[in-house]
Amino acid sequence: MNFMSQMLDYFRSPAIKESLYKALANQDCTLEKDKLLPEMDGFTADLYIETDDVIYLVKTVEKFSIEPLSGDDVEDLWQAKKRLVQHVYKQVVPIMIIGQNTQGHSFMEAAYRHHVLVIQGPIEDCANHLEFILQHQVVPTYQMSMQIRDSDMLFFAI
Repeated sequence: MNFMSQMLDYFRSPAIKESLYKALANQDCTLEKDKLLPEMDGFTADLYIETDDVIYLVKTVEKFSIEPLSGDDVEDLWQAKKRLVQHVYKQVVPIMIIGQNTQGHSFMEAAYRHHVLVIQGPIEDCANHLEFILQHQVVPTYQMSMQIRDSDMLFFAI
């Protein structure tokens, strides 16, 4: 039982955010941790990354949960992107780093609808994916028909 409580404490720690911040500290970008965006009604980005052409707003899900993530977890990030686009002349890309959490259908649908990049996996994989995104300044684009069935919805990974 002691091992299980240690694992739960690990997932509650800011390990993902801290690890990514340290890994990205030497990248060629402006990097801020826990950046409060006042024009976004007090929204705080876990990582705010600004490159030449793109701003990445990164939110991390630090706490492991057995329940799948819902679409509500994406809404604040999307609202922040929507408001920030009105104030800057760069593309704004919201990113959710969810680690080992499972995502529900509503989470993936909201991420797809709002053009939110989702990075999932062990911390090393998340760091590698985020580094790739920054190096290539990846911006997601999607095409969706007006009538779509669940069976038509496909999700792709980088």
